[in-house]
Amino acid sequence: MFVDSHCHLDRLDPRTHDGDVGAALEAARARDVRQFLAIATTLEGVPGLAALAREHDDVVISAGVHPLHEVPEEPSVEAIMETADGHGAVAIGETGLDYHYDGVPREVQYERFRRHLIAATQLGLPVIIHTREAREDTLALIREHVDPEVGGVLHCFTEDLDMAAKRSAWGSISRCRASSPSAMPPRCVSWRAACRWIAC
Repeated sequence: MFVDSHCHLDRLDPRTHDGDVGAALEAARARDVRQFLAIATTLEGVPGLAALAREHDDVVISAGVHPLHEVPEEPSVEAIMETADGHGAVAIGETGLDYHYDGVPREVQYERFRRHLIAATQLGLPVIIHTREAREDTLALIREHVDPEVGGVLHCFTEDLDMAAKRSAWGSISRCRASSPSAMPPRCVSWRAACRWIAC
């Protein structure tokens, strides 16, 4: 049995099952995927994901704003919490820091990430963290705000084994790089088919 812990069901490639979410889910179920966590990249998209979850018992959702998503107004802690709680989200995210691409300034990403972590802590929910080329800031914010008993997933993880080891007690790691995966405890690593940058 498999769990798809990171799928963007609201952003299916139209070439895949003609963009039909139901068909895509059926194809995954036929391959023994039994649970799907539909990841939000905007707060505006959460109601649509919640509607999908109501249609499919094996779909649950997160609530959050992707670090590279440009928004007219940054979400407050309260807005993140209200959206997550109001739509039955089981996690906060996708949130985090991505310093590889220009677009959303780093200081904006940092504050957005901090607000998501505060919301997650107050709701007692795990966090889906996208981290790319942002090691020190990611670690600092996790140390300051994340409850290790609740944890989460480091997604789009591009860092080294040292950082992985520091965070392995906190949750699982969805790896982008294949260096030394055998050095990590199996409970701490989740696997995804990936290109140079995974579809994140």
